[in-house]
Amino acid sequence: MEQSSEEIGDLHLDVAEAYLEEGEYLCALPLLSTLVISEKYNLAVVWLRHAECLKALGHMEASAGSYTKVVDMAPLHLEARLSLATLQQQLGRPDEALKALESMYDSDTLSQDSSAAQKELKLLLHRSTLLKTQGQMQDYLDAMITMISMLLKVAMQRARVCVRSVTVSGKTHLRLVKVKDLLPENDDHVAAYLDNTGKTNVLSKEDWWQLLVTSVLTLGEVQRYAEAELLVESAMEFYSFYDNKPKRKEMEFFGLSATILDRNYYKAYNYIRLMLMDNVNLPQLWNVFNQLTITSQHQRHHRFCLRLLLKHPDNHALCVLCGHNAMVSGSFKHALGQYVQAFQTHPDNPLHSLCVGLTFFHMASQKFVAKRHILVMQGFSFLWRYVELRGECQESLYNLGRALHQMGLTHLAIHYYQKALSLPAQKLEDIDEWTYIHSPSSFSCTGLNNAALPVLHSLSPSFHPPSRLQGIAEDQVDLSREIAFNLSLIYQASGNMEMTRQLINTHCVV
Repeated sequence: MEQSSEEIGDLHLDVAEAYLEEGEYLCALPLLSTLVISEKYNLAVVWLRHAECLKALGHMEASAGSYTKVVDMAPLHLEARLSLATLQQQLGRPDEALKALESMYDSDTLSQDSSAAQKELKLLLHRSTLLKTQGQMQDYLDAMITMISMLLKVAMQRARVCVRSVTVSGKTHLRLVKVKDLLPENDDHVAAYLDNTGKTNVLSKEDWWQLLVTSVLTLGEVQRYAEAELLVESAMEFYSFYDNKPKRKEMEFFGLSATILDRNYYKAYNYIRLMLMDNVNLPQLWNVFNQLTITSQHQRHHRFCLRLLLKHPDNHALCVLCGHNAMVSGSFKHALGQYVQAFQTHPDNPLHSLCVGLTFFHMASQKFVAKRHILVMQGFSFLWRYVELRGECQESLYNLGRALHQMGLTHLAIHYYQKALSLPAQKLEDIDEWTYIHSPSSFSCTGLNNAALPVLHSLSPSFHPPSRLQGIAEDQVDLSREIAFNLSLIYQASGNMEMTRQLINTHCVV
């Protein structure tokens, strides 16, 4: 048989394949082993049948060697590459498994040949799975970005996002970057989109969506937040995702999270603004919106809040936020109107009484004002209501003393400062839903630029903190330093330097 294999090798191959179909692998193996060592039938297809036969018999090492011969002879044979990678992984050779899954085509071929693009996608999908199981996250992201960029090719051109190679620690990796002067390869976006869809139909739309979500989350895990946001921006330009409202909303939340973590508050504001326009009554969105406007230091949210208030005049969060914006801008009467509206709808909220009282004090502190004493009395009436609702604690007494300090009634301010200084700071687990957090940017105090400012809510008025505030240091709810500093200013102005030094050394020196 060995002597006639060169002449009747095709018959041997037919018999061997018949044995394989019947599951008679032991009978097929001698025939295939004879053929692979012949000169005429030493072909890739014969080595493939030989590898399959050895694999079925459990000879993994020998099967991997035969699959290697197939890949060497036919480097574009996808199934052989996938089987070889699986065997190498099972044999404990992860590097050899990854080598079997290296790219088969160059970029030009992939852009022109749909069949080649589909094969490359299958290869990349297996490679990414293998890289993730090995914990090689940067290489895994390279594979994921390559796949996603094939799907979002047209969308990325519209978003002016491209993939570039960079060298990190001596290795080449892929990065998503924003390019201002990126020119599209095809001006007909619709035709390009349809052509790209034909190349990427290996996976269903839902599978592509899961790949996209996984890519965004993984970029976040490795703290590549800017690239995660660029990927979201590109996905928002993809018709199939954008036209699906639930998916579009999820992408918006991913984009918001990525921009906040990247400290790109300008872009984060754009995301939260769109979300609020769709759902103006969701308190969590207002909490995020207010935190972004405080952190970003931009003033463009003022007009947005006013326009939205015209459409939703009964929205409580908008009412209070517009009041805050007016207060910061020095429009005290406008702020008073907004705070009073909030006070009328929620009279038992101590924050509203505090805001109304402070607004009266700011109006009374202006240089030219009629009925100054009436404004002061009205301010104190609301402040006392705030103290009653809030209870006598370090925070409420500090705010009362701070108001007296601002009006120049220092002998009364000393009493409440000292009383507040004698009270312990609230423990985090004891903080209830009416606790206020520092927000120095919310108010400015006339004539006392160096004094600590009133304690105000730094989140939206609908914020209800949990029983224990996470991520806040214990000393952040302790006002003893602010109280001692303001009290020292009073003693310093009166010439009592000993008391000033004692307060500073006791409470303000680290």
